[in-house]
Amino acid sequence: MLPSGTFRKYRCKNYMWDIATPIMAGGVHLGNLFFGQSPFDDDTIDYDFFRKIQGLLI
Repeated sequence: MLPSGTFRKYRCKNYMWDIATPIMAGGVHLGNLFFGQSPFDDDTIDYDFFRKIQGLLI
């Protein structure tokens, strides 16, 4: 389990970011909040890569 106030990020196979952080209340771990499949503002986006995999995802 992650400590309260922290997060973990992971770059997935599609070169997008997944992020998770715990939801805590009164020192009790209630669950996790996940954000996913998004680029950061400073990421260089390889549009050709996404055009190539687009046909595989549909």
